[in-house]
Amino acid sequence: MKEGKATTDEVLEIIEQEIGKNFNNLDLETLRDGCTKRWKKNVEWQRYFMVKERLLKGDSPRGTWEITEKGEKFLEDNK
Repeated sequence: MKEGKATTDEVLEIIEQEIGKNFNNLDLETLRDGCTKRWKKNVEWQRYFMVKERLLKGDSPRGTWEITEKGEKFLEDNK
């Protein structure tokens, strides 16, 4: 992972390593598509909201999460 940029798989792996032990049964439930875990779908929605708030770049290549200057400032202000 480059600083400020990661693939969706890298982001999901980090989230699972950092907070996966705290997932409850609802988080681990498989959705109607038969393969997606609820927590992963929730991560997708959070990415959408972070793009909308301009914390992540909306024009990054598909499957890439890239932080904006506003996102960096947000992280710095909320350490």
